[in-house]
Amino acid sequence: MATDQVNALCEELVKAVTVMMDPTSTQRYRLEALKFCEEFKEKCPICVPCGLKLAEKTQIAIVRHFGLQILEHVVKFRWNTMSRLEKVYLKNSVMELITNGTLSILEEENHIKDVLSRIVVEMIKREWPQHWPDMLVELDTLSRQGETQTELVMFILLRLAEDVVTFQTLPPQRRRDIQQALTQNMEKIFSFLLNTLQENVNKYQQMKTDTSEESKAQAHCRVGTAALSTLAGYIDWVSMTHITTENCKLLEVLCLLLSEQELQLGAAECLLIAVSRKGKLEDRKPLMVLFGDVAMHYILSAAHSIAASRAQQGEVMRLACRLDPKTSFQMAGEWLKYQLSSSVESGTINSGTGEGSLCSIFSPSFVQWEAMTFFLESVINQMFKTVDKEGIPVSDGIELLHMVLNFDVKDPLILSCVLTNVSALFPFVTYKPEFLPQVFSKLFSSVTFETVEETKAPRTRAVRNVRRHACSSIIKMCRDYPELVLPNFDMLYNHVKQLLSNELLLTQMEKCALMEALVLISNQFKNYERQKLFLEELMAPVARIWLSEEMRRALLDVDSFIAYVGADPKSCDPALEDPCGLNRARMSFCVYSILGVIKRTCWPADLEEAKAGGFVVGYTPSGNPIFRNPCTEQILKLLDNLLALVRTHNSLYAPEMLAKMAEPFAKALDMLEAEKSAILGLPQPLLELNDYPVYKTVLERMQRFFSTLYENCFHILGKAGPSMQQDFYTVEDLAAQLLGSAFINLSNIPDYRLRPMLRVFVKPLVLFCPPEHYEALVPPILGPLFTYLHMRLSQKWQVINQRSQLGGEDEPTEENPESQEMLEEQLVRMLTREVMDLITVCCVSKKSADHSTAPPADGDDEEMMATEVTPPPVAELTELGKCLMKHEDVCTAMLITAFNSLAWKDTLSCQRTTTQLCWPLLKQVLTGTLLAEAVTWLFTSVLKGLQMHGQHDGCMASLVHLAFQIYETLRPRYIEIRAVMEQIPEIQKDALDQFDSKLLNPSLQKAADKRRKDHFKRLIAGCIGKPLGEQFRKEVHIKNLPSLFKKAKPMQETEVLDSDGGSLATIFEP
Repeated sequence: MATDQVNALCEELVKAVTVMMDPTSTQRYRLEALKFCEEFKEKCPICVPCGLKLAEKTQIAIVRHFGLQILEHVVKFRWNTMSRLEKVYLKNSVMELITNGTLSILEEENHIKDVLSRIVVEMIKREWPQHWPDMLVELDTLSRQGETQTELVMFILLRLAEDVVTFQTLPPQRRRDIQQALTQNMEKIFSFLLNTLQENVNKYQQMKTDTSEESKAQAHCRVGTAALSTLAGYIDWVSMTHITTENCKLLEVLCLLLSEQELQLGAAECLLIAVSRKGKLEDRKPLMVLFGDVAMHYILSAAHSIAASRAQQGEVMRLACRLDPKTSFQMAGEWLKYQLSSSVESGTINSGTGEGSLCSIFSPSFVQWEAMTFFLESVINQMFKTVDKEGIPVSDGIELLHMVLNFDVKDPLILSCVLTNVSALFPFVTYKPEFLPQVFSKLFSSVTFETVEETKAPRTRAVRNVRRHACSSIIKMCRDYPELVLPNFDMLYNHVKQLLSNELLLTQMEKCALMEALVLISNQFKNYERQKLFLEELMAPVARIWLSEEMRRALLDVDSFIAYVGADPKSCDPALEDPCGLNRARMSFCVYSILGVIKRTCWPADLEEAKAGGFVVGYTPSGNPIFRNPCTEQILKLLDNLLALVRTHNSLYAPEMLAKMAEPFAKALDMLEAEKSAILGLPQPLLELNDYPVYKTVLERMQRFFSTLYENCFHILGKAGPSMQQDFYTVEDLAAQLLGSAFINLSNIPDYRLRPMLRVFVKPLVLFCPPEHYEALVPPILGPLFTYLHMRLSQKWQVINQRSQLGGEDEPTEENPESQEMLEEQLVRMLTREVMDLITVCCVSKKSADHSTAPPADGDDEEMMATEVTPPPVAELTELGKCLMKHEDVCTAMLITAFNSLAWKDTLSCQRTTTQLCWPLLKQVLTGTLLAEAVTWLFTSVLKGLQMHGQHDGCMASLVHLAFQIYETLRPRYIEIRAVMEQIPEIQKDALDQFDSKLLNPSLQKAADKRRKDHFKRLIAGCIGKPLGEQFRKEVHIKNLPSLFKKAKPMQETEVLDSDGGSLATIFEP
């Protein structure tokens, strides 16, 4: 071959690589360069000389790397067609490159070393041990050439072990051959690795103190690190005898290296892998040498040096506190006393709000208080869990509580820490109930906390957090210790009434939090009439506002509602900051109060107590008690106006109604920025400035009002069923009332409002419905709802698919930026999951998982998907599911939605629907007569799902199982389903005929279920989707070599040598 031709081609390739790697290149030039390089690798007959020329060390690193990539491509894709001489030439050239074509170990780029080792490993995978018997000898010789070569040999041995044992990327026979060869030679390999490690570590230790030998010392250190990495790749799977040979010499060396800072991490990793190995006790017994005095000295010394890091100190402290909780409580108590006696130091960065300077989150005092509070809370929780009741240091705890209650501070951040300490120390009050009034006095004073008395300025976030913190603490104490608090009920009630009498003193949420606390204690009355009278008195102010003529007009008419809350043009007077703020506050107060009461009121858990208290009014036909809720009468008289509010709020989303809202408030119904960030998985700002007002603008306040009001209304409706049971479900024309309020104008309701409606309202409404009311309530609501939801989701997924098919050819416009498209797509995905979850919990018995709870946090959904799916136990339809399937409109909507969703671009939804829903629904309709077109469509939907989601192992396993079930069940009755199979790409007709003949001939003995399923999976392989990275990947073929470990048929020696395989027997002999 002409040298000129090689040189010319190399010049072109260098230019192409430079263009590809130049950040200033245009996309067009970069693509042209890439195409040229790829075509060269695929078609050029002189790849090897060009690759070797480009890989010379005189070239720049990116060019050398490309040259080596060419050689790797040749080995991977042309090896099987190369002649013996070409293979020998390439192998010798690569070895020469390693010997003389590399820079020094500290200069050579890591990616050059990586690709060089890959080339050698690829050749080993194709030729060793049969055709390259002296490979290990050659590597040994190579390692004597210098540090770079030794490191490369380490990389080669490590990568070989990873490909063969860890990742198993070879065909089975080749993998067995190489692994057996490795095992047979393991004594030599381990001896080589250990000698290399010791030799280089010794040289490193001798030279590291000599500044003139610094580079040489670093070179030996680098080899030592590589040797440790390679050992880590082998220790996990080799015979334990190799690890413990020569009286555990390897373990001894590793322990000694724990004192070498540069090598201790690699050594520790090797030791950890060794001691983590499973196996027989007698095999692992030699590892006990690590508990000897000498080895343990080195391990402990290393642990002491590492323990200087804060993370390790924290872990040690956690373990110590777990071992001795009483001592750790004393430490926490001393720390708390120190903080209480120290003056507050705000530091140089402070919030500057009000008189004097307040702490910021960076202030020294706040940092210390926060750390101490976290420690104290953790220690007390641990102590009360593990220490016997008699062993609790009550007097010490009460002393600390007394000091905290008497501590007075005006800084909101510090006060928040103080409140946490009060809550943490509260369990001690169970021993000394006389302290309870003092505790509540402290908390109530914090509920009305202000940094500046009688301030007119907007409250800051820090102040709001303190007040909320105090309210939450009161609720927590009333929830967890209601019997303890009950004797002080009258005192609490009078205090709360006093606070509620001033309409402006507390926010609506704070008022309702205090009302919730009272309701929680009232549950301890365990007397229906007494609790009912109390709730009537508590709710009287709410009923007065909620049932007033002014409120009724505002709730019934959309125009009146807009004017009442201050969103119409007339109310937007610049002279008045927020004239209708009080109206919104009253409306919020009513809704918060209704929700708090319905959420917290309950009958006694003990049936005998419930009977004695008058809570049981009868029994169901199955013998279960029917309870009555003391709040029922109060809630039901407020229900009509609540439904009117929901109907009016839904109507607001109509375009003609949005047009009536004033310009600043046109976006009041939009999603909050915090909600957007949560959906997109964007981190919330960690450093929220505490002196900012809670709401910066009236628009923000209006947005929060609409959002909270809407969700709270549906929370009330969702709680009504579980709380009031029969009394709610027997409301006259309940289905018609709900359809005329909660479900109107759905086409204009955005996804971010529809999703919580399904989760917090529709799901509990349906799940807690007594069976005798199924027919009257559930199908009339779910029939139209499911039909509408399917139509809505289908249209939205169609838009998303069209958008992705365009492939970003159109630049996003300013009106619809990429972030908005991502948000819309994620919302559709989340709404899809909500809908499928709703159908599942309605229809399928919870044998494999409990779906009655709220779905997991959206950010975690993707991680929940299993990589390998075992079909769950046979799921059965619930009684509600059977009831729904009797109604043709509901049945059709659920089946179509379930099977259509398999091809929507949401993996998690597909997997859940496939494993939990599709087959139980389909099985229910198989007893009837299905149209052939319907069967064809159902089966095609599953195959489309495979085409979309087949790249994910979990989905693929579930969908194949479902397709197999459908085909096996329906093929004998519907020949049309065979026509669908015949349209699958690359299907083998004879294999399909064979599968059908076995399926349709009952006289033949059926194969095992797994074998039939594997056969079916091979038939439909043509429609199983592949990951994008594999769709265009060229397949690597590694030929099997004559086995060394099985006796072949007897052959004459001359025949073996003369055969094609035998002629390569000495291909790589030196």
